Amino acid sequence: MDRSLYSKIGLCVPSGIGVGLLQQNDNIFDFATGEIWFYLASGLAFAAGVLFPYLRGNKQSVARGLALVAASAASFYAAVWLALSGPFGEELTGFTIASVAGAAIALAALVTLTSVRASREFLIAGLVAALIGGPVTFKTLPTEGFLVLLGHSTWHLLICLTIWYGTWDKTRVV
Repeated sequence: MDRSLYSKIGLCVPSGIGVGLLQQNDNIFDFATGEIWFYLASGLAFAAGVLFPYLRGNKQSVARGLALVAASAASFYAAVWLALSGPFGEELTGFTIASVAGAAIALAALVTLTSVRASREFLIAGLVAALIGGPVTFKTLPTEGFLVLLGHSTWHLLICLTIWYGTWDKTRVV
C-alpha cells in the first residue's frame, strides 16, 4: 500500500472520532446538537481529515477550504435530517438514504472545488461506500461510547477510500 494512503487514513479516522466526540458531548464548546455551530464543527473535522488533503496550495486554497467545510456541514446536516426526521424515520432505509445523500454532497464538493475528477469508478466506489456506511451508522450511532466513534470513523474511512481508489491513477506504483 502506498504511504500516501496511510497518511490519508491517518487523517480521516481521527476526523471521524472528532465528529463522534462532538455528537457525544453536545455541550462541548457550548455546541448544542442541531445548532449551526455543531454542523460547522463537524464539517470542519470531516473536511480537514478527508477533503483538505486534495487541496492545492494556491491563492484559492483558503476560499476552497472554507467552501469544503460548508459543503461538509451541509452534507452532515442533510444526512442527520434524512436519518432522523426524513420520510423513513430512524430505520435502516433512512440511514442508508442519508448516507448516500451525505456522500453525494461531500464528493460533489470535492470534485467541484479540487483537482479530483469524477469517473465511473469514483461514482461506483462512492455509491458502494455510502451503501455500506448507511447500515454501519444505523447500528452504531444510536449507541454511546466506542461504537459511535467507530461509526463516524468508519464512514469517514469509507469516503477516504472512495476518493483514493475511485480516482486511482493507473500509472501510480503501489
